[in-house]
Amino acid sequence: MTRETTAYRALIFCTTLTLSVASASAEVITVPFGWAAGQTRVYQVSTRVERAGDLTGGHCSLSGRLAVTVRQRDATSAHMRFLLTALKADDRCETPSMRQNIWTQLAGIPLDMVLQPAAGAVAIPDIERIRESFFSAVGGSSQWFGRPVPAALRKDITEQLRKVFVTADVFAKSTGFVSDLMSAVGGEYDTSTVDQVAVSLPNPFGGAPLPATASISTTLATTNRDEFTLTIATRYDSAAYAAALKKMVSEIVASKPDEAELNSRRQDAVDAGSVMTQRIQRSTGWVIESETKSTTRLNAGTQTDRVNMAFLPNVK
Repeated sequence: MTRETTAYRALIFCTTLTLSVASASAEVITVPFGWAAGQTRVYQVSTRVERAGDLTGGHCSLSGRLAVTVRQRDATSAHMRFLLTALKADDRCETPSMRQNIWTQLAGIPLDMVLQPAAGAVAIPDIERIRESFFSAVGGSSQWFGRPVPAALRKDITEQLRKVFVTADVFAKSTGFVSDLMSAVGGEYDTSTVDQVAVSLPNPFGGAPLPATASISTTLATTNRDEFTLTIATRYDSAAYAAALKKMVSEIVASKPDEAELNSRRQDAVDAGSVMTQRIQRSTGWVIESETKSTTRLNAGTQTDRVNMAFLPNVK
């Protein structure tokens, strides 16, 4: 497997363009597709949004448990069921994020997917129900990028986002846990290098992918040789991200009476990126622990989203 292919596997749902840094290998970790039919793994999960600067809505945390079941397996794919338990909100939870609205919609409802980790492919048999659940969550949100949205414009924003949430892999990534669980499977990771990679990431506003950069590093555990830590840091090209946001706003506000309201959300300084750090079992490819932190800066405001997962080995 080439190092370019490794970078592709590490950046699930992204397109690798070039690899800019490489060095000699100390140890190369090859992650197997070791998930077995009939396995159920339970994770403690949480999602937190923090808003600073001129963004409104405050902070908000949701937590619960996620049961992950392998219903069927073949050489390349797994039929999976994800089930979120009832979620608990913290006392200071003011305005949930889009992801938190999505979790609320999914809680208690089995989410079935067919995953092909090595190919980065996702299929959702019940895609239409899942789509409508997502759009219901978006349509019920009173916030957009940390600022209040007039009720009259929520339908327009939801319709615009229908152009974004089209494919199964976008839905999987939006959950914050499906893509993280499968990201390392099928990859090769060199413990002696930090790979700097030019990539194109999914456009969160719809349309063609956007240019970005990524840094991938791997560290072996010192006490348990069956574990390693994988860290992937990505950052969108600021100019391309700002242009995509401006285009989306323009499409929403075109000929709308509330044009001035949404035009005020045009951003002059935009920056977005994420850092995912995972502890992974080498022999099976299962994630033991994961944290993904995404940060978006829009002029004077910054929004940070975190998703945490921790395997509970004694819970069935």
